[in-house]
Amino acid sequence: MTTLTLLGVDGSTWDLMGRTSPVQLLGGMGGLHLPSATNRWATTARRSGRRYKDSVTDARQFVMNLRVGDAEPPFRVGDDWRALDAQFWAALAHDRRATLVFNGQRSLNFRLGDDNAHDFPKDPALLGKAVYSIDCVADRPEWLGAEQVSTYSFAPVANQNNYYGATEGPPFVISAPTLSQYASVQNPGDLPTYPIWRIVGPATTATVGVDGRDIHIPFALQAGQQVIIDTEAQTITDGNGATLWPQMGSTAVDFAPVPAGGSVPITLGIEDGGVTSLIEVRVTARYRRAW
Repeated sequence: MTTLTLLGVDGSTWDLMGRTSPVQLLGGMGGLHLPSATNRWATTARRSGRRYKDSVTDARQFVMNLRVGDAEPPFRVGDDWRALDAQFWAALAHDRRATLVFNGQRSLNFRLGDDNAHDFPKDPALLGKAVYSIDCVADRPEWLGAEQVSTYSFAPVANQNNYYGATEGPPFVISAPTLSQYASVQNPGDLPTYPIWRIVGPATTATVGVDGRDIHIPFALQAGQQVIIDTEAQTITDGNGATLWPQMGSTAVDFAPVPAGGSVPITLGIEDGGVTSLIEVRVTARYRRAW
């Protein structure tokens, strides 16, 4: 059974395909298939045709045709219907992103677009329903999978069995003085995804990276101090969001993504760690379509 759920900016949840839901999707809906993209080409008088340069994926624009009103009696009318209508519209906003969840697996964040100059030929409160054609804009057009979180704790002595040994599962352990070199991360999505790293001290230095493209933290962390590396935003901050770029000095930084469709090795190292030391990596798969 196909489901489509709206998670509102106000924290509300709306089942858009439920048989008895007071807000229902009418007919089909765009935005579930591929986002539109613009290919860019280079041409020259010295040769025929054109040469592909790159492509730019556009924001995803789609329309939801929704009926707001009870599907089964008792039908709300008058002030009761207006209250339902107000509750629904509180779920959408221009300046905040609501979320569509397809089959409970992939989500799309979007903003309210134009209202298409909507008018009411009859008082919807008397009818107990209204049909809206709602323009929506997903400035980030990818559908997102569930976030995958892997946490690696520090061990004062080397231990080779916690990742590939008899337990074959958590707890994952960083072997002294660095993490076991057998760690890996998966990206089942259609597109590269950018990990978020969290390093917790103590440590004299730390290193994280994807497939040999590493980020080295050249400064010491006290017990409980954190470094957050957002490789998509290309930021390095402490646990309170304050930038740590001045402490990086001249250290080169490679904000490497995790390639689509496979498993790649990751680098995780902590020098002179302690009982609170750990490295956490968060990866969210990105998909072109809803399924």
